Amino acid sequence: MISLSKYTYFCGLDSGDVCLYNSLQGISSICVLKNINVEQARCILENELATINPDNKADLKSRGHLVDNKLNETAVCNFKMADLIFGRYLYLVIYVTENCNFCCEYCFQQHQPKSLSQKTAESIVKFVKRELFKYQGVKISWFGGEPLLEMDIIEEISLQIKLACRQSKKVFWAEVTTNGYLLTPENMSRLIVCNVVDYTITLDGLKENHDKYRHTLDGQPSYDIIMGNLISIRDLVHHSSVSILIRTNVTKESIMGLKKFYLTLDTLFGSDKRFSLLIKPVYDWGGTRIENIKSVLLKDFGLDILYKIVSEFNLQLKFWGNINELEFGGKVCHACYANRWTIGIDGQVSKCDTCSPVLSVGWLADGMLITDMATLEWSNQIFDIEGKCISCPLRGVCLGGTCPQKRIIYGTRVCFLENGINALLSLVVNTISEEENICTISVM
Repeated sequence: MISLSKYTYFCGLDSGDVCLYNSLQGISSICVLKNINVEQARCILENELATINPDNKADLKSRGHLVDNKLNETAVCNFKMADLIFGRYLYLVIYVTENCNFCCEYCFQQHQPKSLSQKTAESIVKFVKRELFKYQGVKISWFGGEPLLEMDIIEEISLQIKLACRQSKKVFWAEVTTNGYLLTPENMSRLIVCNVVDYTITLDGLKENHDKYRHTLDGQPSYDIIMGNLISIRDLVHHSSVSILIRTNVTKESIMGLKKFYLTLDTLFGSDKRFSLLIKPVYDWGGTRIENIKSVLLKDFGLDILYKIVSEFNLQLKFWGNINELEFGGKVCHACYANRWTIGIDGQVSKCDTCSPVLSVGWLADGMLITDMATLEWSNQIFDIEGKCISCPLRGVCLGGTCPQKRIIYGTRVCFLENGINALLSLVVNTISEEENICTISVM
């Protein structure tokens, strides 16, 4: 006997159809039920399975929406959750520098001309070598400030870890978050040697808007240089394993220019599968500079609006940076991962990417990670869910977790999914074709 999965979520579409999504299975589960509304679809899948033809029933089963009655889905979710949180890879976020060549209007950081010390760099390498036997590999995320200001440090650490992983037959790869100003083809080639394969670069819309919010320290524009770097990378860097995620932070001022901006990106990069997109509203991420632009923030309803707007652009480029959040655990804050650590320039260790003394959980000294009991709280919240989270069909996305920083410091739980989930599913349906694994099914 089969029945409807407890992790299947019903989303009504503007077309009048229904999108089915199973949070235990992720993106591959998404399908569209034609000519039916949510109430009708739920009634059929809960009570009238015998009326569905065998082929459609097989499709629904293969995508995880119909499951064997004997299957303990909660146990499956818990097993996958444990595998994700206590992962098989050591994941380090390394602040290469607190310095930056930009002065972005919404940045929360207080930049200082300080970089990762030689002592901390040596300690990181010792730590990785000491811990490597426990894992299948190592992932590093280079962060800042602007990490490319310290290319030599990135190379020094990377090449030593790369060698250690090769000798131990372990996997090693890295990513970098950069403003893109220094990401020339030459620098990218140096980074590729360091196994940096994933790049996140920010372009905040058309030139006028981008240069208003993301300018250099001395107020000079940056759009043309970043765009020139991306075009040069497209033409001169031919590594197929590289992925380039273009992030756009949106305010009320930049919404009107989004279509022209994305059509420009699509013309330039749409045929290059290495490029993809991520769109986010500008939030109040803290700091003092945000006070000057609070009037143009999109507030809490921003994601719904943005997803609906961009879903109509008919782009070759896909918003994989957003869509991949629908994979199992895709909305879990990485600070919850038990084997993930953020290392500051002086060896201070935290779980959150906001590497500040308030959030510190310990120190890295001479290759030894010394942490306190507070570390447990960052992962424990995933296993300490309550209320509606327990029975929520979307539990597979966030695992019942919230922002661990807000929960630990302020004692508040904020649902990651109350804002934007339906619009995100609509974005998938409108922009991902059947050839890319979105199918349509008729159940009536």
